[in-house]
Amino acid sequence: MVPMNLRAPLALTIPLALLLSACGSGQADDGRLKVDANFYPYAWVVEQVGGDRVDVTNLTSPGVEPHDLELKPKQVASVQTADLVVFQKGFQSAVDDAVDRADRKSGTTLDVADVVTLASEHDHGVEESEEEHSDEEGHDHEHEDGIDPHVWLDPTNMVAVTKAVGTFLEKADPDHASDYAANATALETRLTDLGESFATGLKTCERDTIVTSHAAFGYLAAKYGLTQVPIAGLDPSNEPSGAQLADITDLVKN
Repeated sequence: MVPMNLRAPLALTIPLALLLSACGSGQADDGRLKVDANFYPYAWVVEQVGGDRVDVTNLTSPGVEPHDLELKPKQVASVQTADLVVFQKGFQSAVDDAVDRADRKSGTTLDVADVVTLASEHDHGVEESEEEHSDEEGHDHEHEDGIDPHVWLDPTNMVAVTKAVGTFLEKADPDHASDYAANATALETRLTDLGESFATGLKTCERDTIVTSHAAFGYLAAKYGLTQVPIAGLDPSNEPSGAQLADITDLVKN
């Protein structure tokens, strides 16, 4: 039996010890790979390929404009501690900076920009107006040199991303490489079928011009023979001129 004069100190010591042990241990390790992805399309691919063997964090929360992403301190810390990081350099400067500062080990970061071929908006037939160019001068932009980052909107590009993610996970967790390979193959098939469905369906369209909110569909348009007419440029925050709006209005009416 514990003496009365020791009960109070003991009662305080036990919860204090539990609190200190909890602070020191961090989150319990459930054996899954912790993967940070810069935003939804790539987070989705990692989830599909990794299945229940990955714990995926999407750094761009629902409702947040991806082009304007600012990371919270907790998210910056997550980029440093995650087992793996999947991102696209040149799309979100906040993520680029976090990855650069994290000093991550070789082989633990996958840059989608190294997987697919990036094109410029001019390659996609989108010409920047004098008004847009004037508005952009003196501003810090996500998309340097007019490079179009929206590669995920072409299913063919996502097939390449899926292959890369599969290989990435296999190397990080070789014990379950066969699972990742099987999941990647299944997703590649789904994306390939989607691309073929696009190609078949769009062949019979009477019109091949699409009006978009901003120039995000260049890869899709180039792949399937469409003409993109964007209201804004690669940066959706750039407002079109009155002349541009008038031209687009006439196009839609006619």
